[in-house]
Amino acid sequence: MFTYFKKWNTLRNQLLVVYLIVMFTVLFIVSTITYILVEDLLQDNAEEQIKQTVLESSGRYDSLFEQLNMVTKQIITNEDVQEVLLKESQGKMTSFNGRQSLINTTNLIQANADGIYSFEIYNNEYQRIIPIDSTLLLDRIDPRWIIRANEEGGRLIWLGVDPLDQNYFLVGGGRLI
Repeated sequence: MFTYFKKWNTLRNQLLVVYLIVMFTVLFIVSTITYILVEDLLQDNAEEQIKQTVLESSGRYDSLFEQLNMVTKQIITNEDVQEVLLKESQGKMTSFNGRQSLINTTNLIQANADGIYSFEIYNNEYQRIIPIDSTLLLDRIDPRWIIRANEEGGRLIWLGVDPLDQNYFLVGGGRLI
């Protein structure tokens, strides 16, 4: 067996083997250094991209929240809405036609607001005025949110994901009294 290797054991073959070992070592070192540099560069770029995305999305949420605040103020200060809420607070039930008119009023204001898909207005007994159905506010959200909204005195609070539809978020406001 050694005789077989003896014929290949020449100076030229020894130089070739040493040359290949050195080249593989250099290639390995250069590849490792390049990998580390590129990895750091990609990680830095990814972190910057994530930070930028977070800033943009939080800005979008802030903008949407401000728009929601503005539209809510427009709705709540509307004459027709005020009249219905006054009647409801005095214990008078709003007629079906009055509710339909109220829906038209809120839809008119809401039409100019992007990202706001519906409004619900409840009376002091937590019965829904609009949309027209018999849903109670206590069936819709946790009572602790009602207490918190009333403590805020009319300011909007973020309620989180809609329990009836995970694609939407809820924002609420309490009594202005």
